[in-house]
Amino acid sequence: MRPSLSAIASIIRHMLCDGSLAITADTQFADLPGWDDMDLMRIVDEAECHFDVQFNLTEFDRLATVGDLLLAAVSKQVLAAA
Repeated sequence: MRPSLSAIASIIRHMLCDGSLAITADTQFADLPGWDDMDLMRIVDEAECHFDVQFNLTEFDRLATVGDLLLAAVSKQVLAAA
């Protein structure tokens, strides 16, 4: 599946059990209600499975916003297709 903002937002809402979260590309993960670092690990793991990509530790450490995750996933898919 192609990475999209709506797909990532859906993953986040599902993983945080909150279907009402307003999520944009600028949403900071740390600003999400009840956020902790384990949530990011779970969300990234789910995104990796969903989009068939793998992030290394350096890439993981750079993920501060939803947009960061989206761009990283898109980049991984583009590189894999090349």
